[in-house]
Amino acid sequence: MAANRATERSVDMLRELYSVVVGLALLGALQNLIEKSPTAGVFIHWNLALWFGAVFVTLLPFYHGALRYLDDVYILGPRKPKRLALLVDYLFLFSEACLLVVLGLLLARPEAFTPVFATLIGVDIIWALAGYFITETGFGSIWRWLLINLVTLFVLAAITYTPFLSGAKPYHIVCLAFLRTISDYIWCWDMYFPEPQTSKHKKGSEGSETEREWEECCENENVESRS
Repeated sequence: MAANRATERSVDMLRELYSVVVGLALLGALQNLIEKSPTAGVFIHWNLALWFGAVFVTLLPFYHGALRYLDDVYILGPRKPKRLALLVDYLFLFSEACLLVVLGLLLARPEAFTPVFATLIGVDIIWALAGYFITETGFGSIWRWLLINLVTLFVLAAITYTPFLSGAKPYHIVCLAFLRTISDYIWCWDMYFPEPQTSKHKKGSEGSETEREWEECCENENVESRS
């Protein structure tokens, strides 16, 4: 119990740190999108709205998925991960959170946005592959992310280095970010929003216990009536 409690505390600390850094990423993106001017008041850079959307839809599944992964592997998982699993996950998730911060800061520089986005996807691919060697439970949760990211990186490279598609640049990265998130939530819906099976099991257990108590009560009444 003490070891499990210590693991839960470590996961909580990682979750809190990850949340803070991801919050900084969203704050940086908002500061680039919305500017406060002493003369004009609040000014919104509408030309950056699509880029802000790309950051937000990228940040959303990365944050949501990381928290669900930590719960499934270290809190609710049936198998105990390997010894260094949490440390490896810590390093990869913190690196991804830092890249999300860079994306938010580069909102006004589309030419620098694409390589950072590609780096983020590449780091997530390496993390998914590392999960195969760290814990079977973890890889069972993220193998679909691996395939989604491989397709995303392939399409990104194809568009970026194809001359006749130059007219689609740089907004192809915005479309790709939206498509990646949509496909992620559609394919991994059961991972992001699992069915509340625990509550059903608990309800069934309570019902069976009530039936057993009723049967014991009837048996006791039959014994008393015979005596």
